Amino acid sequence: MYDRRRVSISKWTAIVFAVVLLSQSIARWREFFSAPDFATYLAVTLAVTLLLALLLALGVAVYAEECNRGSILVPRPFFQKWADRFFLIRHGSSRG
Repeated sequence: MYDRRRVSISKWTAIVFAVVLLSQSIARWREFFSAPDFATYLAVTLAVTLLLALLLALGVAVYAEECNRGSILVPRPFFQKWADRFFLIRHGSSRG
């Protein structure tokens, strides 16, 4: 079982940042085509890379949310591994 609160906070945070990064990516893309230079190209590349990373994080959060609902019939190993790493509820401590 995954921590519902952590999954929800992560999902909505990723959505907000993804919307901002998408608008920045589009703005930088238009700026690059009007006056191409290396700094603008670097800004576009960075914005798109961060956007893709946020979309991946959003996919993991949605996977964990759907697992909590019980609607995942076939586990996906990649998403399962990352959802377990970030959202799994751990009881007790293994530290000595």
